[in-house]
Amino acid sequence: MWVFIQTHIISGLVPGIISGLIASLIFALFLLLIKPKVKVASKIARTNGDNEVSIIRVKVVNHTWAMLTNIKYALYYCNVHDDGISNVVEIPPRKSPMSYIARHNSSDDDADYAVRFSYELDNQKYPVGGNKKLLFIFIADHSFSNTTVCIKKEYYDSDIIDGIYQIGDSTKIISNHPES
Repeated sequence: MWVFIQTHIISGLVPGIISGLIASLIFALFLLLIKPKVKVASKIARTNGDNEVSIIRVKVVNHTWAMLTNIKYALYYCNVHDDGISNVVEIPPRKSPMSYIARHNSSDDDADYAVRFSYELDNQKYPVGGNKKLLFIFIADHSFSNTTVCIKKEYYDSDIIDGIYQIGDSTKIISNHPES
């Protein structure tokens, strides 16, 4: 009788443990496959505040159907020397740091899922061109799966365009000086 009970318990317990482990692995893989889909603009939009200072903006669009949390971003001015060593200066954003970006919603008229990070760039102190560039780093977590995305973009003189970004999820720049 005792052997029968032990065999019956073990024969029911082992498949239950194995199926629980398999279900946990499938769920973990499912969560790992859910990653943030973020687009950082390939060009920087610039408007001149005055002759010495430009207002530059980098647009980030959340294409994920979940909110992005734990947002970290920074813009660096880099001066690369011939020996490969760089001088790096962080340029502070114009507004207080954001902590989240809303989920993508194509019916959102305000496009809260598309954010423009703005910075004041002193043109005399931080000229861009030659061996000088801007480096933008963006890090965010997916609110559901907690996976992280890290994007690094380098911007050279040819990547800075006078104008403003289009509305919505587009990262195209509308030029201030339309060519005729």
